[in-house]
Amino acid sequence: MEKKELKSTISEINNFCKNKIYNLNSGGCGWFAYYASLELAKRGVAHRIGFINRKKRRNRKEEIYKIIHKNEVSQVYVNHAFISCNGMFFDGYSLFNTRKEMISDWDSKHNLNSSFDHNMTTGGLYMVLTNQRWNLQYDKDQNPKLRKGIQTSFKLVEENIA
Repeated sequence: MEKKELKSTISEINNFCKNKIYNLNSGGCGWFAYYASLELAKRGVAHRIGFINRKKRRNRKEEIYKIIHKNEVSQVYVNHAFISCNGMFFDGYSLFNTRKEMISDWDSKHNLNSSFDHNMTTGGLYMVLTNQRWNLQYDKDQNPKLRKGIQTSFKLVEENIA
């Protein structure tokens, strides 16, 4: 998947999420990253799941390591989950061209001083999502619609290019 096609897909996904998925970045960002990661993996697109965390909280690398390598779920605190791919950084609502731009945008909206981490696998993220309490403003009953919207966005762009 070329960068131009990926950018069009992300734009399509962002438009869908802004109009159809409520409070996505208030507890649904992890689910977004999970479903987007699955679709990217299906297409063989190299990507990473990233997190934005408050700098003042202690480092969570040891907890993330346990999830990834030992299938142990402990308390993992995440302010925001997103995808990085092909030099772009995106969540369900926004696309950024640099990591600094994404963190700056997040910090300005939430009055935080954040750090950035790239340590999660799709499987590890799923374990965290299903075993941790996330922000309850996001209604997980939206997950089937979110997943379908992400899948449809990929298909729409692929069909237009073919």
